[in-house]
Amino acid sequence: MQENVNETFREAEELKKKRPFVFWATSIGLILIGIGLFWWFSQRPSQGMITVMSPPESIEMNDQEQRKRYQGKYFTFSYPSGFRRREEVEAVKYPLLERVYLSRNDIEGRKIAVVLQDNANNTFEEYSSFRIRRNDSVTYSEDRSRRNGLDTVFFTKTESVFEVGAFFHRGSRVASIVVSSPTTQNGLREEVESVIDSWQWVEE
Repeated sequence: MQENVNETFREAEELKKKRPFVFWATSIGLILIGIGLFWWFSQRPSQGMITVMSPPESIEMNDQEQRKRYQGKYFTFSYPSGFRRREEVEAVKYPLLERVYLSRNDIEGRKIAVVLQDNANNTFEEYSSFRIRRNDSVTYSEDRSRRNGLDTVFFTKTESVFEVGAFFHRGSRVASIVVSSPTTQNGLREEVESVIDSWQWVEE
């Protein structure tokens, strides 16, 4: 009887000694299996759906389709269709001959003001809006250019409200085109030039 007890005790002791070995052997085996599975999956070609996005189609629009034409009594010109004309409340009175106000409702808040005035016996340089800008050389920079057969003087203001104005004349009549924006200087000169390039005098 005592021998059976001793035998059972020895077997229990041997099992205790074997447990750490079994634990570590099992753990190492699982790690090796995990590494093998990872390597196998990484060698397989990728599977799944690949969506190929087509580049957006570029829509070419005729420049004339993007612009409207103002037809006045003394002059005509084209302007971007995004601008809306402001209705006049007060009638035009001499020496003012014609005026047009256009605005765009966007973040730039861009406006176009076109005015034609009879300067009577005064010289071109004595036109009031022209003289005010020339006398304020700190705010406005001046340069000259000939576009569309028109000898034009440009005044540029590089602080808010940003502005580019163009002045030219025909006889005693002085035309001014002023494009302004409270937020940006970008594109104002090009906007003025596009109006000048499309400008035509209306023969009376």
